[in-house]
Amino acid sequence: MLVLDYYHKGFGMHIPAFKMKGMIKGNLFWHSVSKDVTAYTKACVHCGKFKPNLLKYGLLSTHKASEPFEIVFCDILNISRSKSGNTALFVYVDSFSRFLMTVPLKKDNCFGN
Repeated sequence: MLVLDYYHKGFGMHIPAFKMKGMIKGNLFWHSVSKDVTAYTKACVHCGKFKPNLLKYGLLSTHKASEPFEIVFCDILNISRSKSGNTALFVYVDSFSRFLMTVPLKKDNCFGN
């Protein structure tokens, strides 16, 4: 326990488990080091109280379409010049039915070209 105290608090900060594991594995070895470090950092009252849980923020939510064309995805795909002079495709996908539609675009119609 003294070793874990030293590595977790000894540098004046409460470092996360993955950093602790890397520092300990470079200097010491015991069979359950990974399990012990994880359990120790999870049990740290200071870390649980003052350090934010980064998993709470930035998670994507999924929206399910209940009918066709309620949610659509679109993008412009640059391609090599075709025989008819098209340099891009406008790609359109319906989330509900997975219907795919492409529209060829010439250079004059594309953004950024």
